[in-house]
Amino acid sequence: MNIKRYDTLNNIFTLVAILVVLVVIGVNRTSAQERLPYFCSHTDGTFYQENITPHYALAANRLRLLDWTTGEETMVLESTPDMVNGFFATHWTQDCRYLVGLMAVNLNNLTYEVPDYAFMLWDTQSGALLQRYDVAKDIVGTSYNGDENIAFSPNSQYMIFRTSDGYFLWNAENNSNTLLINASIDRAPNLSHTHWDFARNQVIIKGNPGVIAYDLGSGYERFLFTSTPENAQDTDFVMSADQSKMAVFTDQTSSDRRYTSLSIWDLNSMQVTELNVEDGIYYVAYHGHRYGFSADNRFFIIRGTALRIWDLANLPTEVDNRLPLHRIPIGWNFTWEFIDSDTINVHWGSSTGVLSTYYHLATGVEEWRSY
Repeated sequence: MNIKRYDTLNNIFTLVAILVVLVVIGVNRTSAQERLPYFCSHTDGTFYQENITPHYALAANRLRLLDWTTGEETMVLESTPDMVNGFFATHWTQDCRYLVGLMAVNLNNLTYEVPDYAFMLWDTQSGALLQRYDVAKDIVGTSYNGDENIAFSPNSQYMIFRTSDGYFLWNAENNSNTLLINASIDRAPNLSHTHWDFARNQVIIKGNPGVIAYDLGSGYERFLFTSTPENAQDTDFVMSADQSKMAVFTDQTSSDRRYTSLSIWDLNSMQVTELNVEDGIYYVAYHGHRYGFSADNRFFIIRGTALRIWDLANLPTEVDNRLPLHRIPIGWNFTWEFIDSDTINVHWGSSTGVLSTYYHLATGVEEWRSY
């Protein structure tokens, strides 16, 4: 009886010891099934490493990089004592070197009330925490993905962060921050639509109202592009392929309806050309309907209640007369694309299959169809 009792206690102590060892190991090693990975999706990035993901160990307040296939820790990333509850979102730069995480942090160390958050920026080559940007919960919202609060340049040298203290432009060259001047709630920059114009040393950001250009060096607002900012509800823009032209849309309230104003900006001369969008185009910017320039910048096309085509090289003097050269009444359920500078392909579903139609832009003539 005593022997059995001793064996039972011995087994219990053994199990407890094993659990303790596993917990200790777990601080440095993670099962591949423990959580979803955050791989860098830019597999052509200079610093891309296959199967590498960040992982935050809450109990140890430890953020590290792991090999997802083996669970082995490859690097420990610098952390701060006030990280309290998780690693909500991850964004990698295109070269896979810099990592941004939205961390829950306790900004009140005395009462440990509901935490606010911080965007943190790491160099995954050294493990150093380069920057921290505190951000209130009402800015983060409920999605935690940061898409409207962070913007990355395609060359991985710049980022913009929306923080509780304003909008900051980070420069990788000297790990510096520059406050974007006039990037206030009145401008309401939306970082989900950002264009990095390195040729002119500026970044262009969707705002409300207008579209704002900021200097990459000083952070000052260079210019506010807009059609008619008064009573604006939403703004959007699209660049030409050679980045010399920009179309700016502004949805506005007029009585009980909405309409869209449209201006074409030459970014070299800073001259603007207003177009007459008629009364039949609603919610172009708001619903993100496709629009674009031809490769030679002669034609501009809007998809709305119809496909409207402007010949920008042959516009009347009066704005009211700058109506579309052609209107193709093909409804809402269709897509279109440029074939070349003078031809578009329009295709949509029909009762017999997919209908594809080619249109000559200069004449508006339908060339042929295929089913």
